[in-house]
Amino acid sequence: MTLWVLILSTSRPAFPDSSEPGSWNRFVRGSRHACAALVRLIAGHAYIGEYTARFHPRKHTGCPECGTDPQTVAHVIRHCPRFARARAAHLIPIAPDLSLSTLFGSKEGSKALLEFLEVTKACFKPLEEPPDPG
Repeated sequence: MTLWVLILSTSRPAFPDSSEPGSWNRFVRGSRHACAALVRLIAGHAYIGEYTARFHPRKHTGCPECGTDPQTVAHVIRHCPRFARARAAHLIPIAPDLSLSTLFGSKEGSKALLEFLEVTKACFKPLEEPPDPG
C-alpha cells in the first residue's frame, strides 16, 4: 500500500478543524501549503500550465522561467532551470534519475517532494490575479 493510499483511506478529514491542529500532516511533515501543492500534483490539479490549459485556454500555459509549453509536472520536477538547485539538494539524493514513481510512491520521496515544494514554492496557489475580462 503506497503512502497516498494510506493517507486517503483514513477516516479522518483531509483538513482538520481548529480543535486538531496539525492532524492533516501526521504521515509526512510539511506546511499546509506544501502538502496542498503535493496533493494537487498527485491529483492532476496543480497550479501549472498543463492544468490551466484545460480550463483557461486563452491564458499563458508555458513555464514562466524557460517558456516550455505547456508547463507539466515532469517539467517542474525534472527539467525547469529555475528549480535546479533545489532539485539537486532535495530530489536527486532520493531519486538520482528523478523517477516520478520513486518520488510519489515512497515516504522518502514524498518527504523530499514536500521539502522541494516548500523551498521553491513551485505549484503553490498563485497570488490573486485581477479577473480575466475575457
